[in-house]
Amino acid sequence: MESKGKRTFLLVAGGAVLGLAAFAASNRAIVYAGTNHFCATACHTMGPADDSYRRGPHFANAVGVPATCSDCHIPYESARDKGAIQWVKLVVFKAKVGVSDAVDEWRGVIATQAKWEEERSRLNREVHAFVTRTDSLTCRGCHELRAFAKGTMYDLVHAGMLQAATVDCVSCHSGVAHVYDHPPKGAPPPKPLPAVAAVDGAIVPAAPLADLIAKGRSDFARSCSSCHRKGGTDLNALPLFGAAAAYPAVVDGKVMTLDDRIDACFTQHLGAKPPPPGSPEMRALGAYVTSLAQGRRMAMSGSGGGPRRLEPLRKLDAPFWSAQDVAKGKTLYASLCAGCHGADGSGGAGPAVWGAKAFTAGSAMGQPAKLASYISSAMATYAGAMTEEQVRDIAAYVDAQPRPGH
Repeated sequence: MESKGKRTFLLVAGGAVLGLAAFAASNRAIVYAGTNHFCATACHTMGPADDSYRRGPHFANAVGVPATCSDCHIPYESARDKGAIQWVKLVVFKAKVGVSDAVDEWRGVIATQAKWEEERSRLNREVHAFVTRTDSLTCRGCHELRAFAKGTMYDLVHAGMLQAATVDCVSCHSGVAHVYDHPPKGAPPPKPLPAVAAVDGAIVPAAPLADLIAKGRSDFARSCSSCHRKGGTDLNALPLFGAAAAYPAVVDGKVMTLDDRIDACFTQHLGAKPPPPGSPEMRALGAYVTSLAQGRRMAMSGSGGGPRRLEPLRKLDAPFWSAQDVAKGKTLYASLCAGCHGADGSGGAGPAVWGAKAFTAGSAMGQPAKLASYISSAMATYAGAMTEEQVRDIAAYVDAQPRPGH
């Protein structure tokens, strides 16, 4: 009996050890199957997706903590309160998706860059449908609306303007996971924005938010109208419709919040002292810019405007201007521009374009290509039908004049 009991004990103990070992091995395999290395190389032909992911803020960000592929694409992977049931659902979902992906890999659906581009539009729709169907579950695993501090721009946008139960995250943040140089093949053109005349009628928040927005509108007109005309609503002069919800974003290799962007506009573009962080002035400016996103597609200047999306000139052939360009620009400026901007560039009916009160050399307008593009889109209706050569020459002359940081 003693020998039989010992054998039974050894069998049970051995089975337990083997079971634990099998569980540990399977769990290790499941964890590995959720890594970016597995997704990009071991299972899928996902090189293009991995490259675009590494250019986005979910990989490169200020805190240095990337979201992995499975955090965004696998339910419960990023959930902090994952229990036994959620773990089983996670395993089942991974198995189901894994079989489908293995079949697609075997068929070579996205085996080459060309095939990947052909399938991008379909894959985008499928991911968006998944996020909608799961009520943005994978996004909420990391981002909780309750965690946003009251009174911040994040709180104003998500808790004030959007209803979390009815709006999926991807509808507003479509480019936050993968950054591409061009839209997918066959993608519909962006919807045009409503007429500028309808903007004021669309902004009808209740007090005290209405008071904060009104203060921000007044401060914006005083400080920002030299580039963003008509309170940031001029479709030809760097409009800010929807721009607020594009932040946090990667700008020049750094992650910036909306407050960071406003701060940078003061210090880099205007050479002025910005409002202190968290001050009534900073909150007011942020609230006003955020209000321009109400009821509109939330993306950086959805109209096609914005400092990084000005239509470039076809004949802008050099990063530096020649003496001949500057000389021709001086004559054109005197006849077409001095009436508003002053013969000495110090401003008048229009803002200063050089001198102590003008935009700085480090601003977007201090870059020759962007200055010429801005003049072409924003000034041509006032200065007459200028040719691209004339626009370039005026930009050459203005750019050559002294300004802060020159």
